[in-house]
Amino acid sequence: MTEVFRERIAQDKNSESAIIGSDPIELKSDTLQGNENKASDDLSQEEKKLDIWEGLKNKRYIDEIFDTHNTKDEFTIKMPTSEIDKFIRTELEKRGYEKTTENYKRILEEMETEIGSSHLELFKRFTKITGYIRALSKLYKARELRDKYRMTDDED
Repeated sequence: MTEVFRERIAQDKNSESAIIGSDPIELKSDTLQGNENKASDDLSQEEKKLDIWEGLKNKRYIDEIFDTHNTKDEFTIKMPTSEIDKFIRTELEKRGYEKTTENYKRILEEMETEIGSSHLELFKRFTKITGYIRALSKLYKARELRDKYRMTDDED
């Protein structure tokens, strides 16, 4: 058991470990060239588009509005936020608005001022908004059916 499995190799002064301990090396900035903006800087018009904003931030805009970053994957939060997000996106399309963060927020604020939910705590707010969305969806479907049957009556 007196065998030696490794032998110590004498270090050369030009070796890599000798260079590491030498003079400090000045490193360039970690930011990419042309991307020196800070998170607090105002976003450009291009970055205010909803899909681009979500891609840059790697989160949904609805989670930013309700500040549900840490709990966004919980079922009790994920379901109502998904329902609200889906409704607002379809409203953007129906109204012909550009899909920007400002328009997204404007539609949500319209809904909340109409039902008065902005002052409530988070879960009560979700409940009230999703209830409103379900009622509006039923109203839209009823209007669609009404218009459809009016069109068939006019043809006769």
